[in-house]
Amino acid sequence: MTEILVELRMTESEAAHKANANVTLQTDFGELTIIRVKVIHQDGKKPWVALPNIRYRDKSTDEYKNLNILLPGARLKKAISDAVLTKYAEAGDGSL
Repeated sequence: MTEILVELRMTESEAAHKANANVTLQTDFGELTIIRVKVIHQDGKKPWVALPNIRYRDKSTDEYKNLNILLPGARLKKAISDAVLTKYAEAGDGSL
């Protein structure tokens, strides 16, 4: 059985990036902590969770792109998102 613990910190930003979270997965194998999970909440829309990524400039197109550094399965990604969004709603800013 895996337990998911969330430590949430609200940002002071006026932008859609509303909070950062550290998410710890406690498993039979030990703990894994994912840092800098973001809560994005745009006006008039439901909040959503962005897992950590790296932003880089593609030299061939000169465009900025994001590269995901974690690729969880669909069930695990949903469990992480649900845990983070529940904590965000408890903080009072994230009506789900």
